[in-house]
Amino acid sequence: MKIFFLFIALLFFSCNVEISKTDYINKYDSFISEVAEKKSSYSDVDWNNADSLYIIYSVDYYKRFSNELTSEEKRRINKMTGKYIGYRAIDFGSDIDEALEEFGNQLEGIFETITEELNIDSL
Repeated sequence: MKIFFLFIALLFFSCNVEISKTDYINKYDSFISEVAEKKSSYSDVDWNNADSLYIIYSVDYYKRFSNELTSEEKRRINKMTGKYIGYRAIDFGSDIDEALEEFGNQLEGIFETITEELNIDSL
């Protein structure tokens, strides 16, 4: 999967491929659909590659075509951007949940050590 994303990124940047506004919108939509379909199996590398493509679509191409976009097209693109942000937030959230659990275990170890070392019955 990472090879696919790297290929796409290289295609956009190194080949300087001309893309139409319609192609941009359709390819961004396909990208978001693919992320939605495969997000649960993404590794950190996959997410980094997806983030690179996300920046190309949501920033670079958006700036390039913003003057040509209708209100409806802007709404559609912003909705796709929101979906991606939501997928990333969920991924970050799962990492935060795990980190908080680990921190809770560390705190438990800290309290046990303090109570043992200071001969305190309980904190």
